[in-house]
Parts: sequence; C-alpha cells; structure tokens
Amino acid sequence: MKVYLQEIIIMILFLLLHGCATQAGYKRVVETWLGDDINKLIQSWGPPSDVFTLPNNDKMYTWFFDGGTVITPIGDMAYAIRKSCKTTFTANNQGVIKNYRFKGRSCKQ
Repeated sequence: MKVYLQEIIIMILFLLLHGCATQAGYKRVVETWLGDDINKLIQSWGPPSDVFTLPNNDKMYTWFFDGGTVITPIGDMAYAIRKSCKTTFTANNQGVIKNYRFKGRSCKQ
C-alpha cells in the first residue's frame, strides 16, 4: 500500500508542476488579445462554441476544446485524466476585449 501512495503522490506532483508551467504560456497568448477587437479573435480562432450577452450588453465568447480522456497507469491502477480547455473572452459593446478566463488541462501553449 505504501508503494502505491508514493507513486500517486509523485504522479500528482508531476501533473501539478507540468500543468502550471504550460498554462503560463497559454495565459501569455490569451493576454495578447486584451484590448483587441473580438472580430479579429473570431477570425483567428474560428467561431466560438457559445456567445452570451450580459445585462450591460457586454458579450462573453467561449471556445471549448475537448481532447478526450487519457488513461494514465500508476502501478497496478490507472487514472482517467480529462483533456479539455474552456476559454472565455468578454468584449464590451464596441467589440473590444476586456478580460478573459480559462480552465482545463489542455489550456497549454
């Protein structure tokens, strides 16, 4: 049992450290769109998966990438890791991108 616990802890630490390093690059890419026109983003990324209009008439544009599930073996056990990325930009009523947020294991650059 102790061996399995050590393997699990090592795998979790690896995933956390690996995820942080790669998401920093994605964050830098996403930040380059701040202050830009949402139409340019749509031309670059393609049509968003969803668009939501806020009460103040700002719009939230969401892109969702589903990379499926990866099975990672650890000792005699295996873990399913979901690989997806959801990125949302908010643009004002002039179409200027004001902010963003993202989450998911595949938000990497």
